[in-house]
Amino acid sequence: MAKWYHYLFTIAAAIIMSIFDALKAFGSTSVKVTCPECGYVTQQPALKVRKNITLVCPKCGHYFLPKDK
Repeated sequence: MAKWYHYLFTIAAAIIMSIFDALKAFGSTSVKVTCPECGYVTQQPALKVRKNITLVCPKCGHYFLPKDK
């Protein structure tokens, strides 16, 4: 016979997993970024753009920061 805390643990685990699934969906969005060198438009993860991580243009190989103007 299962104890009451086993059910509580199962419910808590399900809630935590649903929160993590929601965070994954939020973080997996992508944005369009234009290469300042050649003008090629590509989809990049929003997390990289938000953190201002160096990107590489797949067309010309130019390294650039998303927030460079």
